[in-house]
Amino acid sequence: MEIIRKIKKLKIKNCHNKMSKVIFIICFIFAVFFLTINFNSCTLLKKDLLNDQQSITSISNNSISTDSNNESITLLDSQSTKSRANVLVWAMLEPKEQIELASSIELFNENNPNISVSFKSFRNNEELLDQFIAASLAGEGADIVIAEIETARTLAQTGVIKPISDELLLNYEFLNGLLEIAQYENKVFAVPFRSFDYLMLFYNKDLIEKPPVEFQDIISISKEINQPNNNKWGILLNWKEPDWIIPFSGGYQDWIYDYQTNSIFLNARGMIQTLEFLYYLYNKEKLMPHNIDYEQMNTYFKNGNVGMIINGDWAIKEYENEGLNFGVSKIPVVIGGFKNPTPMINGIGFMFNTNSYGQRLQAATSFVEFLLSEEMQISWTKKTDSIPVLKTLLENQELSLDPVLSNQMKQALICRGKLPENVLSVIRDSIRSNIESVIYGSLKPEDAAQKMQDDAIKLISGSIEEVQTYNQLQSDTDATQK
Repeated sequence: MEIIRKIKKLKIKNCHNKMSKVIFIICFIFAVFFLTINFNSCTLLKKDLLNDQQSITSISNNSISTDSNNESITLLDSQSTKSRANVLVWAMLEPKEQIELASSIELFNENNPNISVSFKSFRNNEELLDQFIAASLAGEGADIVIAEIETARTLAQTGVIKPISDELLLNYEFLNGLLEIAQYENKVFAVPFRSFDYLMLFYNKDLIEKPPVEFQDIISISKEINQPNNNKWGILLNWKEPDWIIPFSGGYQDWIYDYQTNSIFLNARGMIQTLEFLYYLYNKEKLMPHNIDYEQMNTYFKNGNVGMIINGDWAIKEYENEGLNFGVSKIPVVIGGFKNPTPMINGIGFMFNTNSYGQRLQAATSFVEFLLSEEMQISWTKKTDSIPVLKTLLENQELSLDPVLSNQMKQALICRGKLPENVLSVIRDSIRSNIESVIYGSLKPEDAAQKMQDDAIKLISGSIEEVQTYNQLQSDTDATQK
């Protein structure tokens, strides 16, 4: 019996071993089958992906035409698309400046293959601003706007341009007068580019060897030249136009306007002293006739009847065409003061679309820096009727060889920014309606200055109550400062 049990046990064990072997063989066969299927699937998938990639490459290297909008669309490879930045410039420029901008863009594009700059010109400032504001508010529009710097305030208020980075501003020394009008709420919104439209002293070299430094010298020179019966004068001033009067306020270390608060100060001490100064020249010294306007003054100077006049930079070409032997200089230091008058100055500058950022903003900034380079500033100076905005170019040897240009730039250095047009028109009207009374002695300078102030506030606000409130606030401010 024991033998029989052992035999049975051995048979069972052998049976289990045989079953295990069978199961192992079956599992091995299934594993081999599964791996074979997956290997074939991966091979097929790899071939499909390779075919797809070849198809995409083939498409990206060819142009595909579409009937939509009759436009041809070119699909560039991804690397080319990422590395190239398109910069659009909108500008309102004079014909000479448009030509120079086109030339500058062509040169920049040649030297910067990864950037493509193009520009669109507008007929006037209003058209440019209207279209840019509408486009920018819709998330589109030009990356750079080139326009009169004073428009930066309007665009900044609308929120369509972005503040200029400190990094960019700190790399250059701009004319102070242009920076004054490039700001809004203590931030700079325009990069000055070119400057123009400011007054300076013109003198006839056939009559005057070198320009006077002070107005007291002008009085001495005029007494030698003046021949009233022959309409020959040492100097003539255009007192009938307020823009010729305002600069003298700066000579008395004052100014009629606050660029940050938009406040007017026609009744400030500087304006009172200016009116006293003019009364003295016309009535005490009797230096010139009362009834000369701009056209007469300009004609007398071109005819050689006047030794000196104060006129704008726009007259330079006119006098050159007339063949006059003339020079220019800063307006001399005022009588009773120790500073040169500060004419208003205007200019054009760059403003960046608030929607421009990343690669496009970097590309736009590179283009601006290119135009601010010494090479470009000199080129524009030679080919346009504007001057550089960088203080460093005052020492440029090439520009200093031209005495007229060199002295132009010295005058521009001390100019104040042109006031906003809506404010300036009010100030002009207020001065114009009162200055004659001062020149002819029927109104005292201090009374005239106060009346100018009251008239200006009334023109702005439309009510006498605003004038009284404004004067009270100003009086309270003066008392606090004292």
